[in-house]
Amino acid sequence: MAATEEEAAVVVVESVGWEPEAAAKKGATVETARMERMCFCLELRVEGEAGDEAEEEDAGAFSALTARMGRMDTDPWTLTALTSHSHDQELTDVRAHPSQDLVVTSSKDTTIRLWDFRDPNMPVTVFQGHNQPVTTAAFAGNEKVVSGSDDRTVKVLDLKNMRSPIATIRTDSSVNRLCFSQSQNMIAIPHDNRHIRLFDINGNRIGRLPRSSRTGHSKMVCSVAWAEDNPVCNLFSCGFDRQVLGWSINVQIKE
Repeated sequence: MAATEEEAAVVVVESVGWEPEAAAKKGATVETARMERMCFCLELRVEGEAGDEAEEEDAGAFSALTARMGRMDTDPWTLTALTSHSHDQELTDVRAHPSQDLVVTSSKDTTIRLWDFRDPNMPVTVFQGHNQPVTTAAFAGNEKVVSGSDDRTVKVLDLKNMRSPIATIRTDSSVNRLCFSQSQNMIAIPHDNRHIRLFDINGNRIGRLPRSSRTGHSKMVCSVAWAEDNPVCNLFSCGFDRQVLGWSINVQIKE
């Protein structure tokens, strides 16, 4: 039996632990609570739980909501700037700078873009050095960005000059969601061919995981993440084989 509109909204709110009345008491505005509730209702309906009549009702409610948002303490220029400098195709990754108001995005349109929130005009720097979809981009410390692509390369870029890479790492398989270790100054690169390769920030090869074909992932490795302070496993990987593996990497690299 299908839930009513009110019941559906309550189900979604409870599933994420959001209680509008309680949130309002903790400092969130009533408008914020209504906005969250509306987003959850719209998300549920996208999954096909309501018909055309309900969609029209949501459209009207959403228009009223955006009108109210214009009177809230928001920065409307942010939304406008993001739209005017958007990617041409689907985005594949987004990362925030560890200490500055910068965001980097990657896309199937073969570019990465650096969004500078420090400037009210939010300038966007575009890097076009890949020739196939860019699958990942991440900050490497405070001054560099690394990007990976289906063109089997990883580019290391200086934030001050993103016109050309300062290093290019060439691999034998498409690159998935990579990660940089600040403490070891090392890039972990997951591949479609089940391997993980380690390089330093200058593009010098350190090693490959696993060393033996009898261990490691049996299918594509889709993502890696460093756990800098973990004394047992400081690198984790996951793959299409439904496994999460922990690795102990202890190689000190000088920049």
